[in-house]
Amino acid sequence: MPPDGGDGFPPPQGPCYVETPTVITNNVKDPCLKTALNVMIDKNLTGRIASIINDVFNSSDKVNITFQEFNDPNAKPAKSEIPTTNNGVFNETISLNLAQIKDASMEFKTIISVHEILHAYMNYNNQYFMQQFQQHKEIAKKYVDDIRGFVQQIYPSMDTDAANAIILNGIADVYPKGIKDDRYIDLLKSYGVTDALGNYELERAGVTGSSCPK
Repeated sequence: MPPDGGDGFPPPQGPCYVETPTVITNNVKDPCLKTALNVMIDKNLTGRIASIINDVFNSSDKVNITFQEFNDPNAKPAKSEIPTTNNGVFNETISLNLAQIKDASMEFKTIISVHEILHAYMNYNNQYFMQQFQQHKEIAKKYVDDIRGFVQQIYPSMDTDAANAIILNGIADVYPKGIKDDRYIDLLKSYGVTDALGNYELERAGVTGSSCPK
């Protein structure tokens, strides 16, 4: 997904991708989560999210992103660590919380991962650098449809209401009262979501959605 106007991120030039440096590193050990990430990274997909993954993070050795896992039942499903820049190379680490998403559907794992990639993308562009609240506002304004479309390309049977519920749950902190805020409820209604928390929890528990491929 190119940024607004595509500034600063021309398509990769030159050799075929086998000679392109590996700049998205999947250090996750859990086999199902690792598979979800590999599918998301390797798929020949289209749209704004796919362009961010492939044209920004997966085609330049100046922008690196690493996925890792951690296990904390009291923490959120994922977090982006403070990025570093060494010798002109931007490095971002995304930590995914197995305590929260180990049993989740493949769709849920993908949406959570894309959410964090967008944080990394905005940090790289110095867009509200490490300001989660402001970055969530940007996701709410610009990327909800793109995230859903990206995930439904990979998992065509993904229920639209469930996808929107997961995506919007991750940005509820934009509103002072969170998921109970009238403006958040209005946002859910604008996307036709009727049972946001129920859909979110069913996908997080792996009751609905795609299970890990055998």
